[in-house]
Amino acid sequence: MASKPRIKKLTKRSIDAAHPMKKRYIIWDEELKGFGLRVETTGVKSFLVRYRQGGGRKAPLKQITLGRFGVLSADQARVKAKSILGKIADGGDPMSLRNKARGEMTIAELCAPQLVMLCLSAPATNSTRQSPSTDALVRFVKQSLAYCAT
Repeated sequence: MASKPRIKKLTKRSIDAAHPMKKRYIIWDEELKGFGLRVETTGVKSFLVRYRQGGGRKAPLKQITLGRFGVLSADQARVKAKSILGKIADGGDPMSLRNKARGEMTIAELCAPQLVMLCLSAPATNSTRQSPSTDALVRFVKQSLAYCAT
């Protein structure tokens, strides 16, 4: 049997009064629909926004974590939630933007080909004046490439 939804105004006092239970639960804000506080079994409290992007009840349910209580106050989280819910009302999908950003190339992925080319073109001996750390890096990359080739 599903438990009765917890709905109350999210304030510092109400958040401090929320204690962990055997299962995590969400306290929904009574003023801003879709804005809530998730309380984990460990006692960690995080603000979240839950929404459906177009299509009403048939649309998939999406959830964005705004941040932890303590780092964000209830008022700061509410302002963030209003902003996100406003973008959703205008037809935007903040979750798709976040997922797209996660799929972009990282600095390590961007630099890897140049690093490999540098190491492959580096001399095998220390005839040129390279620092010991550069020599160690070149050896490591060459060993890694040899390992990957097998």
